[in-house]
Amino acid sequence: MPVFRYVADWETSAHAGAGGMFQITSLELDGKDVTNQVDQGLHFHEEDFDSFIEYLADTFKIPVDKVEFERDEDDDWPYK
Repeated sequence: MPVFRYVADWETSAHAGAGGMFQITSLELDGKDVTNQVDQGLHFHEEDFDSFIEYLADTFKIPVDKVEFERDEDDDWPYK
């Protein structure tokens, strides 16, 4: 099963007046850097995380129910 690892940027969204949203600063799929394959300018809302999952599934042609994440303990997710 494909496993994603990402780093979220909360500050840029907050400075743009979009608090509670994040952008992707880096993304790995099964240990391979795939950041250049996503639109880093998109903002995703923390309360609608499903839209982020759907975006990844669509972008990488993976069924939504197969999208898995490896948690990065250094991620600045504000609600650990």
